[in-house]
Amino acid sequence: MELDKKTREPKYQMFVIVGMCFIGAGSVFSTIGIIPFIGLVGMGLCFMAIGIANRSKWAK
Repeated sequence: MELDKKTREPKYQMFVIVGMCFIGAGSVFSTIGIIPFIGLVGMGLCFMAIGIANRSKWAK
């Protein structure tokens, strides 16, 4: 993840974007029938939860 240059904190908006990508990849794998979709969707939900929980720290 990218770090903010001034505060050295991650950019939490990127967590939401990465989470959406993981959920999208997981849904593609689920339609194909490959088992790793469970892990990808789980990781996507975790990333999105971290980003949304820190929504007040998003760059304006």
